[in-house]
This record gives sequence, C-alpha cells and structure tokens, in this order.
Amino acid sequence: MKKINFYKYLINLTLPVGLFLFLFFMYGIIKTTTKKPFNLEGHWHLTKIEDGDDSSIGLLPTLDFENDSLAILARHTEYGGWGGYHDAKNQTIRIGGECFMAEFSYVINGNQLLLRHQEYNAKDDYYTAKKCDENCCDKQAEYFYYQDINIDLPITTTTSCPENLEKSLGISYYFGTPKEGLSNSKYQLVLGGKISNLKDIKLYIERHKIKVAENKRNRIYHVVYADKNTPMKKLIPLLNYLKNLGKQKVVLATRNAEMDKELIVCLSRIDLENDNVDEKMVLSEWLK
Repeated sequence: MKKINFYKYLINLTLPVGLFLFLFFMYGIIKTTTKKPFNLEGHWHLTKIEDGDDSSIGLLPTLDFENDSLAILARHTEYGGWGGYHDAKNQTIRIGGECFMAEFSYVINGNQLLLRHQEYNAKDDYYTAKKCDENCCDKQAEYFYYQDINIDLPITTTTSCPENLEKSLGISYYFGTPKEGLSNSKYQLVLGGKISNLKDIKLYIERHKIKVAENKRNRIYHVVYADKNTPMKKLIPLLNYLKNLGKQKVVLATRNAEMDKELIVCLSRIDLENDNVDEKMVLSEWLK
C-alpha cells in the first residue's frame, strides 16, 4: 500500500482553499471601493439644529444639488437663491462670491446630511438636510419663506403670464397675516420685511430708486403680493396711493392653480379705474 505524505496532502488541499478565500476577500474590497457614490442630486430641506452667534446668512430653507458640482441655496424663494460649487470628494460646499459667501462642510448620515456652516468670526451653525421629492413641498411657502406673513396668492385667470418685466426694477408690497408665533393676526402691509403704513411708502420707494441706474428709473414698476383673502378695505388705500404714482406701472402677483410640480407667479396689470369695489369684498372676489 502506497504511503501518503500527510503534510504534502494538507498543503495541496489548503492552497486552493486559501487562494479562493484571498480572491473572495479581494473581490469584497474591490466591490466596496467601487460602490456607487451617494446620490446628492435633488431638492433638500434644511433644519437648523444648533444656532451660531449672529449668523451672517440667517435661516436657510433648502439646498439643491443639480449635478456633481452645482449647489444652490434657497433656490425656490422669491429671490431666486444663491449658486455655488459642490466638492463631492472633500464634502464641502462654497456658495456665492464677492458680495456674499457661505462655506459648508457635510457628512452623510444614512439618508440625511449633517451640515456645518463655517463662520469665521462667530460660532458655527449646524443643519440637518432631508431629501424631498417634488410633491413633498409647499412651493408657495418656500417662495415667501423670507417674509414674516402668510401669503396665498390669487389664482391667475389667464393661461399664460402676460407681463415679462425685469425683476430688479420691481418694488414689492406685501399683504398677509403674520406667521405662527407672531402676536398680531390681522392683515398687514409689509415693506422691506417690516410691518408698515402708507406713510412709510415714500421713503421705501426712494431707497429702491437709489439702487437702480438713473437711465432705468423710468421703467420702475410696483408689484403687489397680496393674500387672496385680503379685505379690499385694506388694499384700496394702497392701490389708490400707487395709482397716483402712475397706474400703468402697477401689477398684481397671481399664481397657477396646480402647484404640485412648480409654482408659477404671474405679474398682471390691474384695472385701477375699476370703481366696482365693495369694501366687504376680498381680493379674489374683486378679481373675478
């Protein structure tokens, strides 16, 4: 009977097994290192979790990633947001430029982001970010995020927006009810973020004119953003005041009926000669 070399047999047996385990281990490493990166592209809602000291940019509602490098803060607000650069490798975001700049670093935590807004002369701000599909937002609330009043615009009666006006030349007037947490529940006129009266309008307009090139000042127009349920008794004094400034330069903001996919804000000239106004009406009734 042929004698079997036990050690040689053992070596012959363990080499294939060891090679298999080594290759399996290497496959695991390759699969892990080539794993598809976390997809940031889309619309994210931000929630502040720790306040800094005198933050330079205040509260932020949203952050949008358009591709591997483009990031936009507060994109769907009435101001159109601020764009910047996203570095996925170093997990940093740089927004703005010469006049406005904000820098963030972030980490991925499950399906959320943890962001740190880096302040140079104060304590940093911290946010959580949760990805949102197109149907999870109140798009009108996002649009008026930086206003301290609630505004639900009247629905437009046309199929398209008739006016194509240069946004920078518009002077805005807001009418609505204060948001939750503010004491007064009555409809208020807001100018430049402050509850105001008609006597404040003249200075408000002059401050806007200074920002406009002299050769463009004749094209300045006035936009009324008013909640659809604003009593006409409140609106009439403002409309009469603006009428005296030039009735052809006054427009009213309305919106599309269905806002599931997007909010479309239309600017339409209003008939300031229409005397068929009952002070008991609300704005949406007057527009019918």
